[in-house]
Parts: sequence; structure tokens; C-alpha cells
Amino acid sequence: MTGELVIQEHAASGADQWDHLLTRYRNATVFHSAGWHQALNDSLPGRVVRLELTRDREVCGHWCGFFVPKFGFRLFGAPLPGTGTDYMYPLFIETPPPSEFLRAVAAWAASWRLSMVDLGGEYLTGEALQAAGYRVRPTRTYRVDLRGGEPGVWSGLKPAMRNKVRKAEKQGVVVEVDRSPDFARLYFDMLKAVFRRQKKVPTYDLGRVEALLRGLEPAGGVVPLVARRSDEPLATVILLQDRRVGYYWGGASYETAYPVGANDLIQWRALQLCVSKGLETYDTCGGGEYKEKFGGTLVSLSAGHRPMHPVARLVRASVEQGMRARQALFATVQRLAESLS
Repeated sequence: MTGELVIQEHAASGADQWDHLLTRYRNATVFHSAGWHQALNDSLPGRVVRLELTRDREVCGHWCGFFVPKFGFRLFGAPLPGTGTDYMYPLFIETPPPSEFLRAVAAWAASWRLSMVDLGGEYLTGEALQAAGYRVRPTRTYRVDLRGGEPGVWSGLKPAMRNKVRKAEKQGVVVEVDRSPDFARLYFDMLKAVFRRQKKVPTYDLGRVEALLRGLEPAGGVVPLVARRSDEPLATVILLQDRRVGYYWGGASYETAYPVGANDLIQWRALQLCVSKGLETYDTCGGGEYKEKFGGTLVSLSAGHRPMHPVARLVRASVEQGMRARQALFATVQRLAESLS
């Protein structure tokens, strides 16, 4: 490879044009898509920035991330805390060494006068990030290999989950795709119920769920699932998908779901759906004991952040901590309101 790698903002183009451009990259995800970008722009303070990578004026890759101006500082991340942008990593026609890409990022960040850059993805390594001045904080997620087909996925489930699935089926629990206008409110009502049991409130609002469905449904990037018993809703899952991977973006349930195993059955149906579509992987989008029972492998993805301004790290922390503080405040107000009612 000759010439210097250069990053610049991608020329304005419509959603169809951007998505067509992505077809050249086998590893492009639903999180690179125009529908996901629309969902972020419609529901978060900030905007998606689409970037073009060139060498000797020839396009050699594309990238995207989320830009947030805050307190006079300029933050850019892929991922950026609280935005769900973990898989908006760079896409290459010809992959350069990570160190070369990171030098190009530094030059671009300086030209944009960015105060903080967050990066992540399988392409990058912790060593390369540290050498370029990033503070490394890996992202962890369980990934279930679907290539063995339904029998292989079933045998990989933890025994307790298989027993719950059988129990739910015997109890008459049914899982269906629900594309009705009522799904977003149903999901969010269940989500509030989940957080209420923990004396908290959700980390995002109904508008974000509505924006997600509105942005991704036209291209088939989202599948809303509902588990019911005798027409009574018990549990919900929001499944995202692209050409290779299904993503467990979110799930919620009422307390009535637990005794009949509805939470386990809806996850099994999501796995079955991904297998039937020929997807290779089911990504749980995080770790934790609950997701471990799906039978996946815990994967660590390199990620880190680099302040370009000495105060920027505090601003970045405020993005993350501010969400938790608002959550705690709203939960306190909610409990007070309930005590007075």
C-alpha cells in the first residue's frame, strides 16, 4: 500500500445510496445502516457522522460514529457511552495496520477540533490502542454460533434454560412477531416494570424505542417479538438483524413471565428465527449471568478512548454519569409519587 490514509466526511447522500455502498463490505452490520443512523439522530442529542477513507484519492473504506457537542467540547465515538454504537467500526476494502488507521484518526480529530475520540471493534487491538494513547476498556458480549443448526444451538443451551423452554411450551406460551403500532408501548411498559423491581427507571425513553422501530422496520432490520399466554402479554424482545448476525438489542417482561418460563422461550424462539434465516451468529450485546445460559462464547472486543483536551475525560464521564444520575433522580421521584398516591 502506498500513500497516506486520509479520513474525511462522506459526501451527503440519501439512505438508499449509503446502504448500497455498504453492500461491498461483508462485515457491515445493521449498526452501519442508514436506518440505524436515523434512529440515533431521531432519539439522541447529537448526530451520526459518516466518513470516507481514501488513499491516493482512491476510496479504501468507510466509517461512521456519533458526534456530540457538550459544554463546548466535541466528542466523537464508535462506541460512545449510552448511544449503542459499539459495532459502528471501520470498514475496509483493503485493511491497513491498526497503527496506520489510528494515525489517520488523530489527524482527522485534530482537523475537526475534537476533544475526545472513542474507538472499538474487532479490527483494533488493545496494544495498538494503548500505543496510540487510548485508555483501553474492552466491550464484552456472548456470541452464539448458529452454524450447527437448530440441534446444535439447542444442545448448547444450559440445561436449566432447556427445562424452562419445555415448561413454557407445556404452559401454552406462544411467541409471535408483533409489528403492530402498540408494540413499542408494550415493550416500554414491561421495561419500566423490570426497572421498577430494581427501584430504578429505564436508561432510555419510549421515544428511543419508537425511533428504533421506525428507522429499521422498512428494511427489515428489526424483529419485535412478544410472548403471550391466553392472549396475556408476558415478555418482549427486540431482535436486530443484518446479513450474518442477529442481535439481542433489548428484552423486558412482566413478573407473570417468570413462573411459566416465558423469558426463556422467547429467547429460544429468537435463536430459532435467526437459524431459519441462515444467520451465522446470535450476539447478546453484552455479558452477564442471564445471557451466559444461551450457550455462547464470551468475546472481548477492544475499545478505548483518547482525550484530545485535558478536561475532555471529565466531559465524557459526565455523558455516562449523567444518565445514571438522571435514572436515580427519576426513580426517587417515582417512588415519592407512588408513596403519595
